[in-house]
Amino acid sequence: MAGTEGNYEVLDAEKTVATIDRLPRRIDERFGGSGLHAVSRNLHGLAAAAGDRAAAIARPIWGLRILAAVFGGAVLLVSVVVVIELHPSGETLSWPGLIQ
Repeated sequence: MAGTEGNYEVLDAEKTVATIDRLPRRIDERFGGSGLHAVSRNLHGLAAAAGDRAAAIARPIWGLRILAAVFGGAVLLVSVVVVIELHPSGETLSWPGLIQ
């Protein structure tokens, strides 16, 4: 991610996975054959999956956006039609009258 140096509120998935990728090797060098090595390998899989899932979540769901826009337009259209149909001709329409 460009421009994220010094920003500690954003995690770069690729850098995180790369760091976690080195972790099992370092653990194996220091604590060869320990259960901690297996845990670190599992952590690597979780980090890779989390990066993929974060990328999928970040993509827009266009069908849902279009559906929301159509629904919002329909609500607006129905509101205008209701105001036009219920407005007695000849009277000035005020906010209190519209709300009632």
